[in-house]
Amino acid sequence: YSMPNSPETDRSNEIGSYIYPEYGFNEQWAFGLRVDLFTDLSMKFDDGSKRDNLDYAFVPTLTYKNSEFVTWRLAYTHEVNNVALQADQINRIIELQFVAILGAHPAHSF
Repeated sequence: YSMPNSPETDRSNEIGSYIYPEYGFNEQWAFGLRVDLFTDLSMKFDDGSKRDNLDYAFVPTLTYKNSEFVTWRLAYTHEVNNVALQADQINRIIELQFVAILGAHPAHSF
């Protein structure tokens, strides 16, 4: 990914990726694990030499589908921001998501 900035700033070259395998135990329960990787290829030290950096995260996710209209999802994020010559910055987040379909909904097979 490359995003041009305004003329007075440097260009930023970044690359990232993720994978999210998910296993369904049955129609209601599923477990997934998302792994994220990201790096800024244009990060440099003051002298212009390349500055190594890597941000990564592991996100285990548990999903429960109460019905075709309601889904609950619990996720824990462990994110590490790693930049050369700096202490790692670690973020830990717990998220609970509730999704409900109101009104029009998926068609039924009769």
